[in-house]
Amino acid sequence: MQNEASIFWPSSHRHYISSLRLEVKESGLSQQTLALIPLLLKIVDAMRDLESLPFALVNELDALRKRAATALERIADSLQDPASVKNLRLRAEILRGSDHKALSQEIMLAQEQELIVVCGRLCTWLGKSSSYYSSALFAVPDRASQRISDSVDAVLPAAFEQVQALFRQPLELRRCYPLQWAKLIAAAGEANLYPKHFAYFLPEDEGAKYSPNKRSLVFINTYQALFNLITQEESTNHLYLHDAELCMAEIPTYLVAWFRGHDLGHSILREQTDFRELNKVDRWGSMQLQEALADSFGLLLCNTAAWRERLGIRSGMLSMVFVLEMLRYLRRDPCSFPDAGAAFIELQFLIQNGYADIDRPTRKISTSSERLMAGIAALVDALSDSVLANDLPATLAFIERYAPHRNEEALDELMQLLGHSSHTLDYVQPIFHCASQAGMLP
Repeated sequence: MQNEASIFWPSSHRHYISSLRLEVKESGLSQQTLALIPLLLKIVDAMRDLESLPFALVNELDALRKRAATALERIADSLQDPASVKNLRLRAEILRGSDHKALSQEIMLAQEQELIVVCGRLCTWLGKSSSYYSSALFAVPDRASQRISDSVDAVLPAAFEQVQALFRQPLELRRCYPLQWAKLIAAAGEANLYPKHFAYFLPEDEGAKYSPNKRSLVFINTYQALFNLITQEESTNHLYLHDAELCMAEIPTYLVAWFRGHDLGHSILREQTDFRELNKVDRWGSMQLQEALADSFGLLLCNTAAWRERLGIRSGMLSMVFVLEMLRYLRRDPCSFPDAGAAFIELQFLIQNGYADIDRPTRKISTSSERLMAGIAALVDALSDSVLANDLPATLAFIERYAPHRNEEALDELMQLLGHSSHTLDYVQPIFHCASQAGMLP
């Protein structure tokens, strides 16, 4: 990656780094498996370096892909779980040139119980590039987070009914895809550049569009580190929530519930909803609105009696987590990330419509859980009458009023008050010691 202008994106005159140690001691993997992984990480880093060159080295990249495939097969031989073994072998076949889209769909059918691997071409941040680059990610299932996520899935029909009761327009909960929770133990290639992704939507993020079999993969340790090291440190300076305090011991439950809500929120639409016409006119605005809808429906799902009773969630703390995360996203640049743009839209809507206040001398956002929930419901109502209704003029009018790429003056004012953040995570990877101790790396 040293051939890139910078390993950091978006560009900034200063980057503030916090480190996350990707522990392997309690991974449950054998020493043999752990010792085999670093070689593959090195190969993928070399592949990503070659992709940075201004000319193509097709033969060299093909040779490295074949070496990576062999490394995957050796790792597969060290595993016990049938799904983990099968999926590694399928990924090796893809690297050797087999049908990527067909095999990716097959990978989605078997959920790994021992080792989860993504290895090959993977997307990066859309504002950075629409290309796919060599990446490798190794993770182990996180059963505690999975239990929380599966628990709210079990009462999803009741929760959706309770969300529907808030709105006059009929909503649909379309196909819901599985969500797999894991702890990341190693990363290489584009996936190890900055900023880090804590979630991927597979196999779409690998370039297999329109696959009938999909799932989200979320790294809970990365997600928690973002909250603990960045959100809590930076966003709390800009928020006053009248009826809530953070209980750090409960944060994992709230993060899992909130992200599952967001994930499902992408599937809550109206019968006539179709984003294609909006995409032709304003693709960036469309992506921001879709993220704002997922955020909003996610919060409302978490605040239903069904989910609150299932997990012991309190509306006050849920509201605080939601707004703190909104501020973290917003401060990293609303015009570079669709989810940051969505955060800008959400905050602008809340402030302009009286659901939150901003105190300029103290640079603090103030609201309450009651005001926030009412404001987010009002935001969904407005989006339901516009983008979800396929009303293009109404949707474009909403974008003109609230979206960051159409409100440069409001964006500049808000960012001056809250400040930009270039705070990002770096991975410390003890797994490389496993290989050196076993004498498998020079």
